[in-house]
Amino acid sequence: MKRIRFEYVTSLKLSVPAKEHCFSIRVLPRSTPRQRIQELSFSLFPKTAVWENSDSYGNKIISGRYDFYHLHFQFTLSGTAITDCTAIDKSGLLDCYRYPSRLTMPGSEITQFYNAIKDELGDSPYERAMNASARLYEIFSYEQAVTNVKTTAEEAFKQKKGVCQDYAHIFLSLMRLDGIACRYAAGLFAGEGQTHGWAEIFDGGWIGIDPTNNCRVGDDYIRLSHGRDFSDSAIDRGVIYSLSSQIQTVSAFLTEEK
Repeated sequence: MKRIRFEYVTSLKLSVPAKEHCFSIRVLPRSTPRQRIQELSFSLFPKTAVWENSDSYGNKIISGRYDFYHLHFQFTLSGTAITDCTAIDKSGLLDCYRYPSRLTMPGSEITQFYNAIKDELGDSPYERAMNASARLYEIFSYEQAVTNVKTTAEEAFKQKKGVCQDYAHIFLSLMRLDGIACRYAAGLFAGEGQTHGWAEIFDGGWIGIDPTNNCRVGDDYIRLSHGRDFSDSAIDRGVIYSLSSQIQTVSAFLTEEK
């Protein structure tokens, strides 16, 4: 168990002012048995009216729009949480977590890989998940700029390289082939400096597994959102009606408070 201080900032700079801009942000972490939110602060620049609701997966969403010219867009989240990765959380088990989504649909290569390893994975869902993560970790390499947010699990698996999102999508594809309910998690991880993606399987409760680092999720993780895959869990989405080019920067900090 740890007391964690977290901060997350996304900043968008436009080359020319834009007037019409709509946004939707999944950045407010919910309290669960695994992460009890103690303090939470959210700020937006420039200021504008916002409204808060929740999606069908239980993620909190902040939405709003600008109808005045602006060159910058930034939102900041900060807070503290008590984390306990051993706590049991049985909430939010949906039938859709048992079936492939668009980004996790297995093709012939993932299916062939699963068939080759399925008899060696073990007995319990957790044991099978950890062994599948280890096998994926052996053949897949972390490399930036070779995939994007629309890359499917099968596409990433064919080239055997990608980022945390791709590791998680392939892992989810394998778990669903194995009949294990699982979901994508997006959030913050100590030392990462940006958002991170991992998976959660259901075995008597949700258990986080990070295939990128081939480990069980510990107390140094804060989950911001979750869903069937990345598309359900994207931290920020928006539409800017402008011909402006954009430069986006993201920073994230997670530190333990003694």
